[in-house]
Amino acid sequence: MKKLKILIMLFLCLIFTPGVSAKTVNHFYAEAGDDVAFSEEVNGSSALAGQNVESNGKILGVNFLAGNKISHEGYSDYLVSAGNYVTISGEVNNDAIVAGNIIEVSESASLKRDVIILGEDITIKGSLGRNVSLFGNKVSLVHARISGNVKIYAEEITVDSDSIVEGTLSYPSDAEATIGENIKSIKKMAPIKKDVTNNFATVIYDKLWSFLSLLVIFAALTLLTPKLFDKINNSYEKLDFNRGAETIAKGLVFLMIIPVVATFLLVIPFALPLSLIMFILYFISIYVSKIFSIYLIGYKLWQKFFKKDINILVLGILGFTVVFILDLIPGISFIVSLFTLLFGVGIISEFIFQKKKEA
Repeated sequence: MKKLKILIMLFLCLIFTPGVSAKTVNHFYAEAGDDVAFSEEVNGSSALAGQNVESNGKILGVNFLAGNKISHEGYSDYLVSAGNYVTISGEVNNDAIVAGNIIEVSESASLKRDVIILGEDITIKGSLGRNVSLFGNKVSLVHARISGNVKIYAEEITVDSDSIVEGTLSYPSDAEATIGENIKSIKKMAPIKKDVTNNFATVIYDKLWSFLSLLVIFAALTLLTPKLFDKINNSYEKLDFNRGAETIAKGLVFLMIIPVVATFLLVIPFALPLSLIMFILYFISIYVSKIFSIYLIGYKLWQKFFKKDINILVLGILGFTVVFILDLIPGISFIVSLFTLLFGVGIISEFIFQKKKEA
């Protein structure tokens, strides 16, 4: 779990923003510290981060929580949480995504729509209103009531006789499973590999690590060059199929041409430093390119469904969350990765040549 703990600390850095003290907040709220306890109402989204985080308030938007020990006892429209120890005993009116080491959804919890949980040891005791996907090593359902389907990707599974699943319970055929008599519909999925280096939970952790590493870079860019993302918003205010195809084409050309030019410069003695710089910038561009395309996805989604201004960090986290989920789907993962790469490189190339034209 060392990697997970480092991951959490990176996530803390991502949303570290000064807090605002008010009983009712009518804008994005953020607070970070060693011990963070929030019990007021936010008419918008909120981000809390710290060693110990308690969310007891009413969040009328997306509630982002990150820390070592997290407790969600209040109300949230949407919940996104990452921590070492996570306890949910409050209400989430819509969807929730939770990642961590030890995660518990207590008896008093009420999560009313779809839920995705990624953890080492997951215990569900509360009420979940729709479909649930659980990824971990050990998963337990204790006095749980789930109104939709349940998919469990784990090696050790326990569902007690008091738990109720109104839909279908699906789990790997080679899992060590103890299933209670109240579960009427059971579907066994393809076996998971016992090799811990290849199992699905490990793949998720690796992907989560990669995405949160990019999130830290994204946060740094928003602090250092906030106007850059304003330019992206303005440049892609109207984004249709032709505009998207043009950007992807530019990204493809950029990926092919730059290595050729840099390689050609290698044979010219006095151009060797320039060639090395071009290669370095080329690989940096490839690495950070996804940040811009993922951010744009978050911006366009927010623009379509909410149609109001919001903090740049929220737009980025929204985009990263959507792409992360899509990246977990077999068959779609490659397409998503290729699209975000080409589109992101296309955005970079457009800004480079735009600056040349302006100069």
